[in-house]
Amino acid sequence: DISLVFDLPALETLVLNDGEFELDFSRLAVNDRLKELQMNHVKLYKNVKVQTDGFITSLDYDPVILDENTGFLVNYPSLERLSLKDNKLTGIGFAAQLAQLISLDISGNYITELRPLEHLEYLEKVVCPDNPIVNQDILHDSVEIITE
Repeated sequence: DISLVFDLPALETLVLNDGEFELDFSRLAVNDRLKELQMNHVKLYKNVKVQTDGFITSLDYDPVILDENTGFLVNYPSLERLSLKDNKLTGIGFAAQLAQLISLDISGNYITELRPLEHLEYLEKVVCPDNPIVNQDILHDSVEIITE
């Protein structure tokens, strides 16, 4: 379980790209020092049980769908840069509560709606190719939207 990593008091940047982890969302606490989080193309698990007899003889786990667990991101109110590429996300409602967000990369997901971003005053860039977005014009003209 890597939940304790998120709580390191001096942690400002956390890169967890292309990894497979156990993550217990109930153990995640607020960390207002974290400014950048990259969780691109991750596979998450819970209830991981490993049996060994000098070597791994059995591995059992329950898969976790990140799209159903994005609420944990509000524990990081100082996030300025967030990258969640290729995670099969269908919504970004959590982002409305990330008031300090400057850059969001949601490439390669299933996002259709950018409305949760419309009131983020510091938002400068949204990277969102390979998403069926229907309302990118809802954001301020000052926000750079990268769709290709």
